Amino acid sequence: MNACLLTVLSAATLAASSAASAAIDIHVTGSDWGIWVTGLFTESPADNGATHYALADDGSGNPMDLMLGLTDGTSLDGSDISSRMITADVAGNVGDDTLDLSSWSAWLTVGDFGIHVIWDAIDAPLALDNLGSSGKDGVRYAASGFDETLVWTLERADGSVETFTTDFNSFEFVAPVPAPGAAALFGLAGLTASRRRRA
Repeated sequence: MNACLLTVLSAATLAASSAASAAIDIHVTGSDWGIWVTGLFTESPADNGATHYALADDGSGNPMDLMLGLTDGTSLDGSDISSRMITADVAGNVGDDTLDLSSWSAWLTVGDFGIHVIWDAIDAPLALDNLGSSGKDGVRYAASGFDETLVWTLERADGSVETFTTDFNSFEFVAPVPAPGAAALFGLAGLTASRRRRA
């Protein structure tokens, strides 16, 4: 595992010990690549008032698929993932007509490669429309048809680092509706964190 990803995963693991969690599906695609992950994501308040969802593990506990081609013709897929961290910052309450995506990231070790990408909304969050029940006790949100550019960072086994670009044109987020008590407690945690930042 590359040192950068190890540091990120260690920090995420420590943060997860005191956070709530929820079963989340995240699907991100471009015209010729995709990431599909299902797992128990931790939830914590983000600095911008959104909810920060994060999944960090060795890739063996929950389903994940990956389809990504490198500039040298190498094709990466989910079968070789040995570590991963997937994050998304989403504002709003599950069940609302829309949720706002302000950022997402993926940090992966795939075979001999370490790879990561970070997307941040520039002008405004990406609106995810409520598409109704997912059929798995969750609500499906999605946005598609836009055209943005991602810059990926790739670290090879010999330590060399390079970047490459892809398009980004769809994001899907499936989450369960929280129980009323859990939602209230999570809202209180966010309010407390906000007051601490202002203090």
